[in-house]
Amino acid sequence: MSTSPLRQSARTLRGIVRRAHKLAFGPAPRSTKDYATHLPILVGIAKAFNIEKVLELGCGDFSSRTFLNTDVFSSVSMLKSLETDQLWLQKVSTDLKADSRFNPEFVATPMAQGVEPLDLERFDLVFVDDSTSAEERAQTIRIMSHKNPASPFIVIHDFEVSTYRDAAKDFQYRYIFRSLTPQTGIVWNLGSNKLAALKKIDRTIKKCCRQYEPDDIESWKAAFEKGI
Repeated sequence: MSTSPLRQSARTLRGIVRRAHKLAFGPAPRSTKDYATHLPILVGIAKAFNIEKVLELGCGDFSSRTFLNTDVFSSVSMLKSLETDQLWLQKVSTDLKADSRFNPEFVATPMAQGVEPLDLERFDLVFVDDSTSAEERAQTIRIMSHKNPASPFIVIHDFEVSTYRDAAKDFQYRYIFRSLTPQTGIVWNLGSNKLAALKKIDRTIKKCCRQYEPDDIESWKAAFEKGI
């Protein structure tokens, strides 16, 4: 069915207004819990997709625990966590070593070199939150892009950083969650049908992001389960 000229004009105007607002005001204000803005996205993915094997580039108190939380990621059988900071890896590993699914590994080189020999097809999800500089993380993303994996979601924290978006430009698909800053981007190569589920996750986050703190895992889990 064709769209009327009037409706098309209104749609065009709305697009112009949205772009103007973005240029004038920029992204959503930076969260006071900027280390955790990826968590609602991860919880949403856990509820929408069957995630069994996870590769984590840059382990963390929040992300590692969330991946191993069976109330959230009920199907995860393995979490491989690479980390370039040995002291930090030791701290996180001490807290999580009792979980046999947790497979931590120290990387003595830049993360990109640690990723290069890996078979990314083994994983359903790769979470990227590594390195101490933007250029090093961008190089990690480039290496994964060159490997052209078909299977996994690549979930990238701080995706408002243009260097990261540029590094990920060759992936076939991308979706950016903009309601929380730092933003989270997802890129992948196979399955345009995944977009509908990601948009549904985003709608829930937009509705609830002023109500729940990003690290309130229980509230986010409940929101996604209710289909808010």
